[in-house]
Amino acid sequence: MVVVELDLTLRLIDIFFTVILPVIAKLLYDTFKLYLSMKEELIRHKKDLEVLKEDIQELKQCLYEVKKIIMKDNN
Repeated sequence: MVVVELDLTLRLIDIFFTVILPVIAKLLYDTFKLYLSMKEELIRHKKDLEVLKEDIQELKQCLYEVKKIIMKDNN
């Protein structure tokens, strides 16, 4: 009886280390890779937003200059 329980325990340990643990490791690895790629994409989008903010500021300045010219011409 003890031998059977020991054999069953060893089989369960074997299944854990050969099947379950590698699946968990693969899931963790894939999740971490996805996290890193998403983080890189967020950084890239953040840089794009900063460039857009600068472009908007330049456009605002240009519109202000155009408005000044129009107001000057109307007077």
